[in-house]
This record gives sequence, structure tokens and C-alpha cells, in this order.
Amino acid sequence: MRFIHTGDWHIGKTVAPQRYGAEFSRQRRRELLETAEGIVRFANENCVDLILCAGDLFHDGHVRMEELRDLNAILSGLQHAKFIVAAGNHDPLLLDNNYERLDWCKQMCIMKSGCSYVAFPELDCCIHSFAWTQMEESMPILDHWMLQKQAKYDLLLLHADVLTSPTKYLPVRPNWLRSLPMDYVALGHIHQATVLDHHIRYCGSPEPHNISETGEHGFWLCDLNESGLQVQKVITAQRKCVRKRMEIAAND
Repeated sequence: MRFIHTGDWHIGKTVAPQRYGAEFSRQRRRELLETAEGIVRFANENCVDLILCAGDLFHDGHVRMEELRDLNAILSGLQHAKFIVAAGNHDPLLLDNNYERLDWCKQMCIMKSGCSYVAFPELDCCIHSFAWTQMEESMPILDHWMLQKQAKYDLLLLHADVLTSPTKYLPVRPNWLRSLPMDYVALGHIHQATVLDHHIRYCGSPEPHNISETGEHGFWLCDLNESGLQVQKVITAQRKCVRKRMEIAAND
């Protein structure tokens, strides 16, 4: 089985036009969709079975209906892979949420609110997830979630904060994650790719979303089979944020 672990696309996220200019702001919104197109193209060309999106697919307060339609059209171009998304804190399953505003393409699988799972018998795989229904969660509400094996390959899709305590964004203990009988844990929320264990990872965002998000941005390409788990990083970002030190001489 081959799958992509991605997340934090933040489609529709606004770059302040008063700071960067109106044209750059429009261009940056387009680039987020262009990068989504690139991920779909990669999936089609590389025999990907599943794309796991670990939350914040779009930026709820900013995304426009036309961008949702564009995203739907892009995902409809998937020739083989299914796109599975579990809502995060920026795209929660609130009343009248954006996930319910469209008749999404058949390739799209939106995980139910709270804890749930969906099986893919043809892959002997089960995706477990927690989908957000609010924008903040400071309590460790998943501590007593008793996940069990449902298939040969079990994957957990989760938008949460494993690295910060206290946090308003669903605190999760690393030791709890390590104790789970999961073959892979696909985390979202942190925009930098981060490896907690070989099978427990933050994907990072496919594009940097502010100037502090330096380094390479992309997704994890994962092959999971009887030989084990192989993971490689694929770079997708059209832009890169770089810190530079400048020395400014005094003007005589």
C-alpha cells in the first residue's frame, strides 16, 4: 500500500495585502491551489492508493466558495487514490461548515466528527481519526480512546499538538501515541515536518504560511507492506522562507 501523508493546506488563507501588496496576495492564494494540483498529479503518476490529510485543509474564515469549487475540481482529478481528510481547528465541523457546502467529488472522504474509522477492504486497511467540531480544545480528551486493530494495516489521522504543553489545540502525550497498535500515525497542525518516531510524524504544510516557516515544505510518501514502512520526503513548495543576517553600517 502506498499513501501520501499531508495536511495544513490552508486553502484560502489570506496574505495581508496592506503588507505585501494586493497582487502578491492574490497570487499566493492561487499558488496554494496550484500546489494542490501538483500533489494530485504526483499521486496519479506514482500509483498512490490514499492521500491522508491531517486537518486544516482550508482556512475557514478566509476561504471563498470559488476556492472550494476549485479544490473540489482538483481532487476530482484523482485517477486512483482516495482523499481522506479529518477536520482540524481551522476547518472544524461546526454548524453550517464548509465541508457541507459542496457536493464533493467521489474521491473525497470526509471523516465523521469526533472519533471514527473507515475501512478500505481492498487495501486491508483501516483509517482511524479524530475530527474537530470546535476551534480550540485544551483538554486531553483522547487519553482514554482505546483504539484497536481493525485490519492488516491501521493508520491514525490526527490534528493535534504533541509538542507543546499546555496548549489550546488538543494536547496529546507522545507516550500515548507510541502505545497505540497503529502502523502509522499521520499528524497535522505543526507546519514543519517533524519525526517523533519512524511511524509517528507531522507532515508539515506543503507551502510555508508565514515568514517564520523556514526550511523545505512538502509531504511524506509512505510505502507500507509486509517488509515494513518506508518513508520519503517529497518537496512541493513553490516558495521558501529564508533567514538572513544583515550588517548595516552607520551612515556617516
